[in-house]
Amino acid sequence: MVSGVFSIPLSSSSGDSAASAAHSRRSKNATENRLAAFFGGGENRLVQAAVEELLRSSNPPYNPLVLCGPSGSGKSLLAGGIAGRWTESPAARAGEVFCLEASAWAEEFARRRAPRRLAAWREHYRGASLVVLDHLDALPTSRAVAHELARLIDALTAIDGKGRHGQLIVTMRDRPEATANLSSDVAARLSGGLVVPLASAGSEARRALILASCEKHELTLSDSALEYLAAGTEPPMAELPALVERLARRVAAGQIGDLDLVREFAPRGVNRRTVRIDRVARCVARYYQLSVADLKSSSRRRNVAVARRTLIYFAREVCGKSFARIGAFLGGRDHTTVLYNYGKICELQESDPATRLAIAEIQRKLLA
Repeated sequence: MVSGVFSIPLSSSSGDSAASAAHSRRSKNATENRLAAFFGGGENRLVQAAVEELLRSSNPPYNPLVLCGPSGSGKSLLAGGIAGRWTESPAARAGEVFCLEASAWAEEFARRRAPRRLAAWREHYRGASLVVLDHLDALPTSRAVAHELARLIDALTAIDGKGRHGQLIVTMRDRPEATANLSSDVAARLSGGLVVPLASAGSEARRALILASCEKHELTLSDSALEYLAAGTEPPMAELPALVERLARRVAAGQIGDLDLVREFAPRGVNRRTVRIDRVARCVARYYQLSVADLKSSSRRRNVAVARRTLIYFAREVCGKSFARIGAFLGGRDHTTVLYNYGKICELQESDPATRLAIAEIQRKLLA
């Protein structure tokens, strides 16, 4: 382990993910699920203390737990990892473990407005052992949703007849009081728990994760390639293991992954914070001689599908958007469909020269 770096395991010690999944409803992307541990340095020591206390205490002193930080800081990864280990925690009461996007929870609520269906749905969530709502800042602005969320928080923080309570974990970019789409009631309830800010991982934490991923895939990187990946914040931590896996498939046995190859897979120069997804969409549409409306349409024509897949790649890699947000931009596509297409283009980038050329050309235009 790199000096000064800690790691938090993100799966049960037994490794029995099937048993855990039987009591969970999850909506995590495959890139995040590749990580076996959360790696952090001095910039995230509070995170380490908070999570360790939550998982070892029979009566956690803070509820809700709010994980907030910029895109790529690992808040979604960490929340999903806690859910994966929750059944081992002394604080876990009987009940289900739910881990899903906050927007998906709101959609479930909207579909169950009939009294009987709504009552059963509420009972599941309010009686849960753990509820994780990811990307709470993407929750629809609605009085009904805000009221339902406030009641859920009240139910999960209340002591039951056995002296136990449920646990709520939420993730968001900013602190609750600075999140515009949250009602004052919800923001106050969240702030009454523990708000833990996550910083983007430093170079030492990134290096530790890269080395662990290289060991798993039996890949050796040159010193310059390792330093290139460890420096800065791009690609985000959650994407590094998948990147190492792709590199390992390109490097012949016994060879070393050099800086040129790493630069091909992880180009620099585009700032995610300044590149808007609509600009990327226009650039991709021009390259394929289509319109942005074509990309958002339901068309399954091959040229449209290829262009749409390319847009998904850049929306993720350059803009840093979640799969749910990319799906919303593309006319309301399900995040699992977006995830499938992202995985497909990552595979094609390794094997198809035309895909590599398209990505390189569009990348160059975005940098121009």
